[in-house]
Amino acid sequence: MTTIPLHFTPREPVRGFGLWRLGFRPFYLLAAGFAALSIALWSLQFGGLLGAAYLAGPLWHAHEMLFGFTLAVVVGFLFTAGRNWSGQPTPTGGALAALAALWLAGRLLVLTPWGLAAAVVNVAFPLLAAVGLGRALYAGRNQRNYFFVALLVAMAGAQALFHLTLLGLLDLPLRAGIQIGLDVVLFVMAVVAGRVVPMFTNNGVPGTGAERRPRVEQLALGSVLALLAADVLGLPGAVVAAVALAAA
Repeated sequence: MTTIPLHFTPREPVRGFGLWRLGFRPFYLLAAGFAALSIALWSLQFGGLLGAAYLAGPLWHAHEMLFGFTLAVVVGFLFTAGRNWSGQPTPTGGALAALAALWLAGRLLVLTPWGLAAAVVNVAFPLLAAVGLGRALYAGRNQRNYFFVALLVAMAGAQALFHLTLLGLLDLPLRAGIQIGLDVVLFVMAVVAGRVVPMFTNNGVPGTGAERRPRVEQLALGSVLALLAADVLGLPGAVVAAVALAAA
């Protein structure tokens, strides 16, 4: 009987605190924790127990679901995927921790009377995230995914629109910024789903044969962009509903 020796090269132990090594780690954790905490916060909001908060009631709910919870998940995903797309590092360490602290500050400030500070911090978060992602994509010459940087800037613009209206500096419906932000998130979801759902389906269920249909993807993404354009232009509700129905 022959013995075959097995030789393993020991891996170098990872040093440092692992939370700040990949973008999804702090932002998915923060989003999950906030999702649970926001239930209690909404109860306090609904009961009028939070005092003179900058955002209260349904406005707080809408803003925080979109620009708090959802944006944290989007940034965490893009920072992690961006490393794979570009082969370059996205923010880690102190830079990632600072971005997470900025996001957390935004969640706290909307519960205070300091509306202008809350607006500045919340708009700054997606802009700085766009810079972090953009630097990695540019260094890796990954032009195919530059549009994700533009989408983060669009999220900042939607927030700015919401806050400027709320602060009385713009005379627009408050829902405009929320609707535009929702449309941007829908576009992100449509792009990512079109890329990963067929792959994950085939990996999870061998033999399924799921495939991407470029024409279907183009129509799907185009319909979401049409919905975004309808909201940006402030078209009547019946037109927006018809575009949304076609997109669905």
